[in-house]
Amino acid sequence: MKELIFFVVLLSGMLWADSLEWRFDTVRELKDVEQRNIVCTIAEDAKTPDYYTPVQIKTGREAELICKSGEQKPENGINHTLSFYIKAARTGKASVTCGSLNRKEFSLTPDWRKLSFPVAGTDLTPRFKFPEQTTIWLGPVAVEPYHVMNPYSLKREYFYRRGAAGPVDRIPEGVQHGAGESLVFGKPEAHREPAMLWMKIPAEREGRMDVAIRADWYFECWLNGIKLYSTLAEGNRAADRFHRIFLPLKKGENLLAVKIQSGSYGFGLVWRDGRTAAPVRFIPSACFKPMNMEKYEYRKGTALDFSGLLDHAPAGKFGRVIVNRNGKLAFEERQEPVRFKAFNFCIDDWRGRYELLTHKELEDFADRIAVAGYNMVRFHFLDRFLVGFAARIDYHCKFDWKTMPLKEEELRIDRKCYDAFAYLFHCLKERGIYSNVDMMSSWEGYTYCRGNGFGCTPGDNSGFKWNLFFNSRYRDHYFMAVRWLMTRKNPYTGMAMKDDPAVACVTMLNEQDLRLGDVNFRQVFTKPFRDYLRRKYPDDAKFRAVWGKDAEIDRVFMSADVFKEGSARSQDVGDFIRQTMGELTEWYRSVLQRIGYKGLWSQWDMVTRNFSMPVQNMLPVIMNHTYFNHPSGELPDKPAIRPGRKYHWAAKSRFVGQTSSLDSAYFRALASIRFVDRPFMITEFSHSAPNRFRHERGLFFSSYAALQDWDCLPVHSDTVTRRNHPDRFYSNFDSALDPMSRVNETLENLIFLRGDVKAARHRVELVLKPETMFPENCIAKVSDDYDRIAMLTGLGVSCGPKRNPETPAADVVLFPMEFGSLSVQGYFTRIDPSGRGRIADFAELLRKRGILPDGNRTDPGKGIYESETGELLLNAKAKTMQVVTPRLEGCIVKKDGIVSLNCLNVKRCSVPACIAAASLNPQERLEQAERVLLVIATDGHLSGQMFQDPSLTIMTDPGESPVLIRSGKFHLQFRTARRTAPRIYALNMDGSRAEEVSGTFRDGLLSLRLDTSKLKYGTPYFEIAF
Repeated sequence: MKELIFFVVLLSGMLWADSLEWRFDTVRELKDVEQRNIVCTIAEDAKTPDYYTPVQIKTGREAELICKSGEQKPENGINHTLSFYIKAARTGKASVTCGSLNRKEFSLTPDWRKLSFPVAGTDLTPRFKFPEQTTIWLGPVAVEPYHVMNPYSLKREYFYRRGAAGPVDRIPEGVQHGAGESLVFGKPEAHREPAMLWMKIPAEREGRMDVAIRADWYFECWLNGIKLYSTLAEGNRAADRFHRIFLPLKKGENLLAVKIQSGSYGFGLVWRDGRTAAPVRFIPSACFKPMNMEKYEYRKGTALDFSGLLDHAPAGKFGRVIVNRNGKLAFEERQEPVRFKAFNFCIDDWRGRYELLTHKELEDFADRIAVAGYNMVRFHFLDRFLVGFAARIDYHCKFDWKTMPLKEEELRIDRKCYDAFAYLFHCLKERGIYSNVDMMSSWEGYTYCRGNGFGCTPGDNSGFKWNLFFNSRYRDHYFMAVRWLMTRKNPYTGMAMKDDPAVACVTMLNEQDLRLGDVNFRQVFTKPFRDYLRRKYPDDAKFRAVWGKDAEIDRVFMSADVFKEGSARSQDVGDFIRQTMGELTEWYRSVLQRIGYKGLWSQWDMVTRNFSMPVQNMLPVIMNHTYFNHPSGELPDKPAIRPGRKYHWAAKSRFVGQTSSLDSAYFRALASIRFVDRPFMITEFSHSAPNRFRHERGLFFSSYAALQDWDCLPVHSDTVTRRNHPDRFYSNFDSALDPMSRVNETLENLIFLRGDVKAARHRVELVLKPETMFPENCIAKVSDDYDRIAMLTGLGVSCGPKRNPETPAADVVLFPMEFGSLSVQGYFTRIDPSGRGRIADFAELLRKRGILPDGNRTDPGKGIYESETGELLLNAKAKTMQVVTPRLEGCIVKKDGIVSLNCLNVKRCSVPACIAAASLNPQERLEQAERVLLVIATDGHLSGQMFQDPSLTIMTDPGESPVLIRSGKFHLQFRTARRTAPRIYALNMDGSRAEEVSGTFRDGLLSLRLDTSKLKYGTPYFEIAF
């Protein structure tokens, strides 16, 4: 790592909560300094050597700058260090006073200097005095505590107890002994099974110990009876994540106590020395090249112009999008299947302010969406956009379900917002781009209030996702608002949305799926569940025979724990939930029927568990979401280093997964959710930034989606934004600014939308039977062994009567008996990726049926899966993949991987990467192509993006533009039928040619030795032009 990125070395043992820091990233931060006879401006173009933004100071007479501490509170009674970078337009003298440091004089020079001074005392506010009539640049000013550090010594004896918690200030009697750096119990007896660990820690002196702890799945850390850190609310977030904690040891004996709670299928605790390495900060360098941000937007007429894939303008030209007799999306007047490639457009983006764009700017936005190759846009959080920006910044306007509007005249719709939406919808339609519209996305619906859950409280005021199940007032608002939206004539199309064939489908309420651990599951569902029990058990004796001899209906609470029992009580819970979800599904259908909408629709799009499968069988289209490295939010406590941006809206530190996706369940688990007889639309998916392997998505996910012949792939989110978007950064999900997102979308255009990867000719159908699902496996899904079939051939499920009985019969029918655990954590799902080894049996069955042909290289024991088409070869254990099709070839390799495909050979690859070559002309095979797009995707970060240590698992600063892309050394060979030497160009992100690069050509073999650090700008794109 040292040759790749810049390390920032902090004082050993610094705990950022005790520090003072003044940053100058935004104008807002200047309010934290008092200015006397000076003029201060943010100097974006004059970065410090560690790539922070300084403040430029123009001085007058008796010039002073005083850093105000405000709410920052240093730790008293310990020593600190004052440090800062500074330079000036000319030499001179300046001084600083801080605590015990009394007017320390220092020299100013035209070159940057890093100055550090020891300080002590209670008033640690730095006061600078500068010479007059000069210009000075001052980088971030930090006053950081210095703590004595004790050596790590937790590889020792400990005490523990399983099955119950215990005191945190003493070791009780009757506990067991262990030693080392782990306590692993294996499979838990129940979710959140408790345990306790105690450890005596001797210390020769007072000081801190740096420790990293990882749990499966929850823990809370106490020292000497004082709580230090807790993940009991949201768990460990990911299996590979260590939480870095400082233990403030006293001299003598200390007692460490850790409460542990299991996950659904794992139980244990691991700890190690927390002093792994210094923090990591990415800065422009030869190893991470800055990209040309002036030529970053999509541009028509270049090698990256995919608007030619949109062949049905205007949208609706061939009638509504329907489901054809084979269960595929099609147009009314053209029965052949059609695929959609989309992105989630968060139109309520308060930084983008789309309502302020002119019509010309909205046209430009639509043009670039078309150039990017999208033939569908999903309008996400349209409800919050339409109530206007004023609601978002009205800090006194909380959600209140009792006052939400029930009549159209009570709606507070922002006219500018509606006009911007209506005109953009029109522009998209004219360009052949369809719309998938969320009827509602938010908790607050179309109520004028701040949104984002502000003011929502458990119970009746918890918002629409819980209360639409039972509350008539919520339903009245929903129906009224949706009717207003869908029946209002668009002034630019001349049609109401309910009648417009450019509306391909609608989602009734985004991610309404039940979160069983949410307090509202108990609060909102308990009373209706008791009413259900009274109807089912009019005889108390029959009720007690199931629920216990002392049970009373009025003392029953809706409980996830009961649901998980697999008992007769679980059957009652499951039957009630399915009945409730089914009733709401039918109500949603009736809403659309009453307003006159005849297009496609869906619901229950976030989590699919066995208990919801019969409900989803009621839907005309199945939608679902999936994520790899889903952003897991803010840290449960403060990290070891200070978050980077005090006033930036995304400045919160958060966890980042840094594993490969190639043996994860995020693709294959979806295959056993897809119903065999109807369309399957992924309406959100992402291999989220800043995971270092997100270059895998374009080749991996797109290829298998094409193999499965899914109908729609909308990435989340905003992979095209308004031109000159004010936020030039990305820190999670997919993004228009992330070069890896852009590459993945390019490959998806070719692989999925253009159809370069063939769909499987065969299909395995998993028939789900109530007797195997309920009640034992209510909240599970089919085992991962069945999911892995999707790497080989087509896969789908059925659960009850088929909606489209003419759908071709499956080649193999299986009746699953094994199921895997599944849990919901916030807004994403954690699925047990382990099977029982039956995939080897299934692969052998496919061979016997002739689905896997002779010579197919599938070997599940070695983690090797080759598709029935022979085009896809995955090595899940090595985390590599190969794709070979007539028009496109590519591979995912780790460092120094050597790969031989048909036309493309990789002889050297110094960094993990996705490398692919594709014919730009769909009529030409790759070996015959006149123009070839070459992709070399590695990793990307924003300048100044910062992580706690080289594992890159805790991000503390999202960074800023310009975008950096990882350089590497590559030796590639490309075999062609052409006989004249080509010209090779490095491309800008807009597809324009940036610079020519050299290669050698002889007898149809192009050899390209490329060191991308030598390019003027970083890029993942190259064009080979014969």
